[in-house]
Amino acid sequence: MPPTHDRLVKCFRSVFPVVAADEVPRASLANTPTWDSLASVNLIALIEDEFALDIPLDDYEHMNSFENIYVYVKQREGG
Repeated sequence: MPPTHDRLVKCFRSVFPVVAADEVPRASLANTPTWDSLASVNLIALIEDEFALDIPLDDYEHMNSFENIYVYVKQREGG
């Protein structure tokens, strides 16, 4: 199975196809114009599916950048 980083980049590219793969690790709500509430919901749904996670609604507010989401997923994976 590919590393967490690569799998997460794939999720981001599915929701934000205009963001180049090498730019995804710097993507955030602040610098990605197409990142709106609908994109957030779609992204979280893809991440839940890809990583077999159930992300509580209370955690959504912290999912505002690739970096924050990566750290979150790594913690939930136990690594």
